Amino acid sequence: MRGFQFTELADGEELVFGPVTFTQSASFSGGQGPAQGSMSKTSGRTVGITNQRVIVEDLSSADKTKTYPNADVQKVFIKRKQRGGQPTIDITRISTSTGQVAKLGIKGLPAQASSRFKELFPNAEVSADSSCFIATAAYGSAMAPQVVALCQFRDTRLRASRFGQWTIAAYERLSPPLAAWISERPTARAWVRSLILVPALWFVRHLS
Repeated sequence: MRGFQFTELADGEELVFGPVTFTQSASFSGGQGPAQGSMSKTSGRTVGITNQRVIVEDLSSADKTKTYPNADVQKVFIKRKQRGGQPTIDITRISTSTGQVAKLGIKGLPAQASSRFKELFPNAEVSADSSCFIATAAYGSAMAPQVVALCQFRDTRLRASRFGQWTIAAYERLSPPLAAWISERPTARAWVRSLILVPALWFVRHLS
């Protein structure tokens, strides 16, 4: 982790998540005889979220730095993980009202960090990357307590067994089209909640 290379924070602007730097090196060789040689090139980016904007710096040039006002962010994509037995959150990317997408990859945030999202991104919806698709569609948000409980059960109990891992893989492959269909139909969302997810949550809570 390091600071920004090109970006100065404004008065009253504070870092909330990051900055995190990602680098990638590549080596090249060429020429023949005495002219033969090699060179390497390092590329990368530094990303961070402040109380005012999302900053994505390209390490090769200040001109390639991009910033996105928090008020313009329409979706925040997250993944929930288990690290060291503790639930964590990765912020994978954001999309804006103009259709721009910025890859972030800020990993390993404590699960309670999600409470800051609504404050930072007042106009944004939180969407799960490879998460509980049907539950998210039925409850309308990846941060709904019921969705969080189901995702935690998936990560702490199901992933611990080979059968559970197979079940998760099959679910993540087959459920997105169904989730998309449910999300557009309020009646279907209500039926899924009452007939499937409420019993599933009862089962999860009694096993925990």
